[in-house]
Amino acid sequence: ATLKTGACYIPVDPHYPAGRIQHILNDAQARCIIAEQCSAEHISSIHTVKLFIDVERDAIAAQSATAPQVTIDLDDALYTIYTSGSTGQPKGAMHNFARISAVGHGIAKRINDSLGYDRDHRMLSYLPLCHVAERMFVEMVSFYGGSTIFFAESLDTFLADLKRARPTVMFGVPRIWTKFQMGVFAKMPEQRLDFLLKLPLIGRWMGRKVLAGL
Repeated sequence: ATLKTGACYIPVDPHYPAGRIQHILNDAQARCIIAEQCSAEHISSIHTVKLFIDVERDAIAAQSATAPQVTIDLDDALYTIYTSGSTGQPKGAMHNFARISAVGHGIAKRINDSLGYDRDHRMLSYLPLCHVAERMFVEMVSFYGGSTIFFAESLDTFLADLKRARPTVMFGVPRIWTKFQMGVFAKMPEQRLDFLLKLPLIGRWMGRKVLAGL
C-alpha cells in the first residue's frame, strides 16, 4: 500500500528496544507510523500521525481499492533500511525504486533460469522484514514471480514452520545451511549419506526421509 502512494517507508522490527525504535523514527523524520496497537507504548513519545491497522481495520477495508494517481520516478526513494546499531546508533541507507527493482528482477530471473517459471513456488520468510536481504528475496521476488510466501512465527518454531511451508525456493545465510547440515549429520554420518543419495532408487527415498526428519 505504501509503495502505491509513492512514499518512502522505513521497516522497523517491533521487537527492537523502545529506544532504538524511537531513534530510527525520529532520525527518519517519519510523517506517519503504521503499526499495531501492541506497539503503541514504544512509539508514544513520537509526535506524528499514527495508524494502528488492527484498530482501524474496518475503516481501512471501507476505503476504495483503486490505486492513488501518483507519479513515481525511478530515482525516488522506495525505503530506508537501518543498520542494527551494533557499532553505535543505527544508520539509515536509502534505496530508490530503480535499485531495488533491478535486484528483485535479477533474483527472480535467476530462480526462473534455474528452476523454471512457476507461480506455485513456495517460500518461507523467517528473517525480520527490516532486513534488506529479506526485503529483496521475499518482497521484490514475490512481486516479479508471484510466489506464495509463508511466514515463520519465530525462530523457535522455525522447523515446524519449514514443514508447514514446504518451500520449493529458500534464501538462507551460511549459518542456516550449516544448521541444517549438522542436524542431518547428527543422525547419519556424512559418507554414508552421500553413498545412499547416489543410489538411483534409494537416493530419492533417502532424500525425502532427510527432509521429513528436519
